[in-house]
This record gives sequence, C-alpha cells and structure tokens, in this order.
Amino acid sequence: MRTKGLLPAQPNQSLIKGILCLQTMIFEARPIGTRELGRRLNLEHTGVNRLMGTLAAIGLAEKTADCKYQAGPGIHILAAQSLQSSRLLACALPYIRTLMDENLLVSLGVLWRKHVCYLFHGDNRNTLENGIGASKPFLAFKSSIGTAILASMDRSMAQRLMLQGPDRLSKDEMNLLNRRVNDTIRNGYSMVTHNPASTTIAVAIGKPAIAGLAFANINLLKIKDKRGYIKRLSGRLSDAVHRIETDLFGT
Repeated sequence: MRTKGLLPAQPNQSLIKGILCLQTMIFEARPIGTRELGRRLNLEHTGVNRLMGTLAAIGLAEKTADCKYQAGPGIHILAAQSLQSSRLLACALPYIRTLMDENLLVSLGVLWRKHVCYLFHGDNRNTLENGIGASKPFLAFKSSIGTAILASMDRSMAQRLMLQGPDRLSKDEMNLLNRRVNDTIRNGYSMVTHNPASTTIAVAIGKPAIAGLAFANINLLKIKDKRGYIKRLSGRLSDAVHRIETDLFGT
C-alpha cells in the first residue's frame, strides 16, 4: 500500500526542509540564492544557508561564482537511480511510442506541489529520446494531467495542497479546478481546452495516481464528430494506462 502524503508522528523537519530546498532549486532550472529560497519556502535564511551548504558538500548542489546554487553532479546520479527504482518511465515508453501514431503530442507527467513535472513530452516529429524531460513544469490546475491526478486524491487533501503557501489558488481558480475534477470523475478522463485549437485529455496512472498520461494539442476545430474522437482518444489512453499499470504493479 502506498501512503503518499502521510507523515510519521515525529517527522524530521530538517530532512523535509532540505528536500524542499533541493526540489525548489532544481525546479527553478537556474542559479538561485539562499535568500530567495528562504522567501519561496518561508524558511529562515540562516537555516537555508546551512542546508544548501550541506547539499553542495555532498554534490547535489554546487555554488556559483555569485554565491548562488544550482544542481550539482550528484543530481544526475540521483535522477538515474530514481528512474531505475520507480520504473515508471521505462514501463511507459513502449506504450507512448504506440500512441504517437495519432500525430499528437503525448505527455507523461507527475504532480509536484502545485505543478505537473513532465517525464516525457513529445510527438512523432522527433525521436522518442528527445521527448524525455523536454517540457518545463506546468501549473497543475491548468493541466489535464494535473486534474487527472488531483481527481484521484482525497478531495480535502487535494484542496489543502492547492490552497497552502503564498502561491495558493484564488477562489475562481479553485472553482474552475473543482468543476474539472468533477468532470474527470464522471468521465473517467480529464479534459482541458486552452484555446479553440488546443485541447488536452489525460488519464491517471495508479490508484491513488502516481502520474498521468495525456494527448495534447488536439485541434477539435477540424473534427466533425468531436465526442466520438475524444472517446476514441481517451480509450487509447485508458488502454495504455492499463498496460503500464500491469507492467509497473503486476496487476
């Protein structure tokens, strides 16, 4: 049983803060100073300084000439070990390859705080390898993958996640997310329309969800039977998700 989101009775706060600093530094994809990190995470500057110095000492961060921090060489080792351990990307890639025959963008993403981070984002105009890690994080409440993952979570837990911190969602944003979550639960897939020529649909992987698989850049303006087309695409995603879950969990 996965117990994502449950903390022990006496969590190690230093470990939690250190991981948050590491994740935020990587998320920014640019050198970041300890004062800015402290403001982002609402942590005291002296403590952030010590944590980042420690991460630099073990190679997970490195200090730049202007005393900021960026990802260190140890991140590559950690990334390789993580991908090997989780097996998510390895299990998904064969099925992603088959989905690319739709001439649409295919995405595989996971939820981190209020953003979706993409493990894969590409189409058949490029090689499969070029799609790995090819897209920046995207706000979860605007994402079909984010909506699909949030819809699989306990509703109160998902709302706490979206409403905590200085970047919490507004009332209107929460109302939009709740409508999309309700639609996702009813339909079995999430759908987000960014503009008339760009719609995305996604299906969650796992129960509770650990990731989401999506088709993106769907131009419904060119489709006569829109409902039938979306049903067919969502069916292909659901079938791929079932196969990924079988390979990943053995169920």
